[in-house]
Amino acid sequence: MTRYLLAFLLLFAFFLVYHFPAQLAWSLLPKEGVDAVRLYGISGSWHSGHATSARLQGVAVHDLSWKLRPLP
Repeated sequence: MTRYLLAFLLLFAFFLVYHFPAQLAWSLLPKEGVDAVRLYGISGSWHSGHATSARLQGVAVHDLSWKLRPLP
């Protein structure tokens, strides 16, 4: 019984982290360079998301998206 409970808790924690919202993750990151990167209209999860507009080193970018692929 405790093995099933432990497996459930580990899977729950994994999916909770996996589907963590990008907007919340962005707000939690420390902002070293104040104006280096700014994202607006963030949606999706931290590993696969979209921003409607961004400012990277002062250059305006529209429809920025990202997808993390750790395996080749």
